[in-house]
Amino acid sequence: MPRFSGFLGVTIVVALASLLVAVLRHTVVWAEPVGSLTGMTICVDPGHPSETSAGCVGPSGYKEVTAVWEVGQKLKAFLQEADASVVLTKSQEDEHVTNRHRAEIANKAHADLMVRLHCDAGGSSGFAIYYPNRTGTRYGVTGPAQSVIKASRQAAEAFYRGMESKLQGILPGRGIHGDSATYVGSKQGALTGSIFSQVPVLCVEMVMLSNASDEKFIRSESGQKRMASALMAGIRALATSVSEEKPPAGSPAGNGNRVDKGSAHIAPTSSPTAASMPEVPTKPRSTPYDTKAPFSSALKHTRENMENPTQSIPHRESHTVTTLESAPVPWTLWLLLCVGVAGVGLSFWLFRCATR
Repeated sequence: MPRFSGFLGVTIVVALASLLVAVLRHTVVWAEPVGSLTGMTICVDPGHPSETSAGCVGPSGYKEVTAVWEVGQKLKAFLQEADASVVLTKSQEDEHVTNRHRAEIANKAHADLMVRLHCDAGGSSGFAIYYPNRTGTRYGVTGPAQSVIKASRQAAEAFYRGMESKLQGILPGRGIHGDSATYVGSKQGALTGSIFSQVPVLCVEMVMLSNASDEKFIRSESGQKRMASALMAGIRALATSVSEEKPPAGSPAGNGNRVDKGSAHIAPTSSPTAASMPEVPTKPRSTPYDTKAPFSSALKHTRENMENPTQSIPHRESHTVTTLESAPVPWTLWLLLCVGVAGVGLSFWLFRCATR
């Protein structure tokens, strides 16, 4: 009888432990692994308010400007933990900064990548990435340079794969698109932040804020941490892909012939300098920016190892469209729950029978 009771006790403990693991697997956002990104400078640009708009608003009133600011702060913390240099384009949530000035901040910091955080509005769900696929013109300036277009394209591919690996089964991916597919980009060729950018730049539409499920996801603390973790995965994927393409020592590219950061600029005839650009009203900045952050030597090589940016980029969309906070409980979890409860009940019944 003691052996049987012990066996029942072990069975109950195993059943409850299995159930706990299953629940945690579907509800807990695991911490972002810390791995060094030393030498990388990332410009995090929480979108809005700008000369374009104050951003969109979700069905329950949650604002895009709040979502991108809160995710941006979490991404900044993750990046700092990984020893990356981080530059923000604004010092507080409601600070008005023009899109041109946002790009200039990234340029001044010699960022390896500018990540522009936004939320979309429309009838679908999920995240998408936009990159400058051609030049555009704004305020009499034409840009970005072809080196920036190529670097941004490769960054978009790696970044999307990284984000998808973290969000698959939680938030669907809507693919990679050129700036020219956006409303503003279709009119001026590229987004304003891309036109003035001298560094690789991506615009990440994190969610479809007009979708109630997406809004609930990005409004929650766990959803914001998950999104920041996905953005980190995108940055890590980019760093890895660039590292793998680094030319061997002794090769022409390895002997100092790589494209330097300063060469990824807008053509001199339209260079956005203080002397040549028309003034666009902008709120004075309240905090200085670090302009001495090191430039990743690996990312210098990306400028000459890109494919034709005019080609369309195939992408694989996630088939599950549920979100972390608002998703119905997966059927596998319900099954495990039922099995666990049944196992506990059966064990208790057998124990009662054995002790009679």
